[in-house]
Amino acid sequence: TTYKTTKQNKDETMNNETNTSIYYTVQKGYEIFGEGLTKEEAWEDAKEWIDKDSPVQELSFEELPSYSSANEGEFCIVESKEYNQ
Repeated sequence: TTYKTTKQNKDETMNNETNTSIYYTVQKGYEIFGEGLTKEEAWEDAKEWIDKDSPVQELSFEELPSYSSANEGEFCIVESKEYNQ
């Protein structure tokens, strides 16, 4: 989608300029919901797009499963260099 393409371009620019990692909050099997320079930033960014009455809103970023252990549809945080779309 255009959203991912824009995010990928932004991330490449940020990585080239700062040589730092970017983190994504991903709904596994679906889309990127947030991004940030830390896991916490990526989660806070994602929560803006998740339904306000969703129980997921109550979770902290530390409670999210790793990308490799998440089931399809679960939210997780992954470092951009480890995320294969």
